[in-house]
Amino acid sequence: MRKLLYIGHPYHLKSHSVDFLVKELLKSYEIDYMHAADDCTISESLMTPFDGRRYDVCLCLQVMPSVKLLRKHLSFRHGVFFPMADYYYGMVPVDAPIWEEYREFRIFSFSRKVNDELVANGFDSTYLQYFPKPVEVQNWGDPQSVFFWQRLTHLNVYTVLEALKGFPIKHLRLHMAMDPGEQTILLPNTYQRDFGVSYSSWYDTREKMLRDMDRFAIYFAPRWIEGIGLAYLEAMARGRCVVANRDTTHDEYITHGETGFLYEITSKDKCVNLTVEDVKRVQRNAHEFIKKGYDQWKTRLARLHCEFEVDARPNASLAKPVRPVDMGGPVACLLSPTEFYASRMNRSGSAVDGNSESDYVCVATHSFLGIPLVRKYVGRDGRRMKSCLLGMPLLSAEITSL
Repeated sequence: MRKLLYIGHPYHLKSHSVDFLVKELLKSYEIDYMHAADDCTISESLMTPFDGRRYDVCLCLQVMPSVKLLRKHLSFRHGVFFPMADYYYGMVPVDAPIWEEYREFRIFSFSRKVNDELVANGFDSTYLQYFPKPVEVQNWGDPQSVFFWQRLTHLNVYTVLEALKGFPIKHLRLHMAMDPGEQTILLPNTYQRDFGVSYSSWYDTREKMLRDMDRFAIYFAPRWIEGIGLAYLEAMARGRCVVANRDTTHDEYITHGETGFLYEITSKDKCVNLTVEDVKRVQRNAHEFIKKGYDQWKTRLARLHCEFEVDARPNASLAKPVRPVDMGGPVACLLSPTEFYASRMNRSGSAVDGNSESDYVCVATHSFLGIPLVRKYVGRDGRRMKSCLLGMPLLSAEITSL
């Protein structure tokens, strides 16, 4: 059997979110696994056990190790890369220098937005649209109930209530199981009775969570953007009416008012103006949409491996110059962590994070190789937020007001 090296993120071992891909590849390849560190890096020490090994395919999913460093330790005939939109837009957009090492890789993107940017920059990229297996709906849920899993500090219960302003919510379930480094934002007690608020955290089993979720007709998507979006797609596959931010991959599956509802998270007016009858209609539309898409996806997935061992055909004429490497910027972490750290230490004012106001509090710090890259702040009144990248203001917005 042919050999494939799979390089991925350790989080996927816990979430099993890409098991559908791995199970299919096991039909065609003997697979060795190399998992990145929590900060998405692949160090030489992680590569050492693979010294001298030969592979037909090297497949990287989300993480982008240096291809030059990989080839120093092992060899492979064909390179395949699956970018994830959340990591792409958060850390390594297409003009980051590391992308130049991936010119000869075949790229498969679950985000049309990412795929189109890569094609426009001369990469050999193919768009894939994943569909989960649909579930026969036994319980359409209460059409005036909402299930919201808060994962991010800045997409919270206030976002939900502003998007659903005017909708007669009888039961609002807040599932509080945050992503690492994020902070829960709770609704004041004054308002909890008005919306029939109940809480959950981690369930004993995934099946228990899904059965509980089936009691709620509306599923409010927990992220701004998605690499694939398995959670909200699974909700659609179970006949839920999904409300999500208008960005990839949400807007590639949801037609506003037909298969779900889209709002603008940065807009002052997020209200989607849905009715109880809209909810019932969209539930059935979404379920039917997933059923049709799943049949196409099964066929696509079964022959996907045939495209791995085809030489990439990048279009050099479309390649745009990469931006100069700022050794104090986050992309430098992928090229030279030592130089990056030294640059940050030597910069005057590098310790200033742009948050001297006493009415803000830091609620999350995202570090890379031990260096704090992104800090997130929320106003002490719970209504404002801002983020800083390497001490420089990155985003500032209102969370909402009731």
